[in-house]
Amino acid sequence: MNFGGFATPERHIVMDINDFDETLPGPWEWDVKRLAASFALAGREKNLGKNNTDEVVMELIRGYQNALNEFANMSFLDLWYLKFDLEEIAREQKNGEVKERLQKTLAKGRKQTHDKVFYKMTSDNMGKFSITEVPPLILHPFNLEESMEMIRMFFEQYKGTMQPDRRLLFDQYTITDVALKVVGVGSVGTRCYIALMLNDNQEPLFLQVKEARQSVLEPYTKPSDYQHHGERIVQGQRLMQSASDIFLGWTTGPTGRHFYVRQLRDKKIAANIETMNKDLLTIYARFCGRVLAKAHCKTNQGAIISGYIGKGDNFAKAITTFANLYADQTEKDFEEFTKAIRSGELPIAKEFATESVAV
Repeated sequence: MNFGGFATPERHIVMDINDFDETLPGPWEWDVKRLAASFALAGREKNLGKNNTDEVVMELIRGYQNALNEFANMSFLDLWYLKFDLEEIAREQKNGEVKERLQKTLAKGRKQTHDKVFYKMTSDNMGKFSITEVPPLILHPFNLEESMEMIRMFFEQYKGTMQPDRRLLFDQYTITDVALKVVGVGSVGTRCYIALMLNDNQEPLFLQVKEARQSVLEPYTKPSDYQHHGERIVQGQRLMQSASDIFLGWTTGPTGRHFYVRQLRDKKIAANIETMNKDLLTIYARFCGRVLAKAHCKTNQGAIISGYIGKGDNFAKAITTFANLYADQTEKDFEEFTKAIRSGELPIAKEFATESVAV
């Protein structure tokens, strides 16, 4: 799920890596192993059987392997310009089912605009717009008027991390409301805010402000080159993506916490793994392998990695074996987790009890 579609500044929807909270230079094979284990778990979740699941993982690694060889032989400038345009992929797709799904997903993604979010997430109180509370997921933790000076300083610092032309664009909007938003599983316990901004024409801009902590990889590699964890995430994203959010930046909170900022739901789409059969999952795996290979090649390591893993199936077989072992451990860990919830050893808020076990 760290791979998905989003709009480039030119408004094309591309497929790329889209989650960078833990970005840090480290061993390339960690990325490959993690992705392979994810597809092994997806196959088990869908009851594809071991042989079919292994085939999906093997195709993922072959896709990565073939793309590495292709991209490592490209002009480096051409590689940096390369984008996986989903509209182009849909047009060229020969598999009818894949083509239809892509077209439907793209149509849905095009509707993920700030205007749609505005009408879905805000309330109009006598001409004054605010983010609608949805307890316990979206809340207003502080008085906006009393905190406005602090909020302005917070975003002023963020503005300093943007390019000059984008600062001018940002200056056309005024902060209207800020709310706390409970985030996904990987970021539970960290602070996340959504900010509603409006310009003079009452056109909305939604920004997501996410807390940035030390990467979990750092104790096992080396300290980040960046003192600010928000900058670490942003610079990693700019390096690995073919095109990044024009509002991407970082800032520091009043108590010293690090944050990074990006747009909320700007034509973003995600693959619906739950409804994929083996063939669709295999095609998706190949695309994920290509995207990861491109990201690795952009760091100028493609030829080295490609030379190391070769062209045969030995690497794919080794990674598939690892993926199964890691999936075994993940299932065991999850069983221990749910058992601790049921026994009360791991206390959780009642309103989240059913959802937490299900997730």
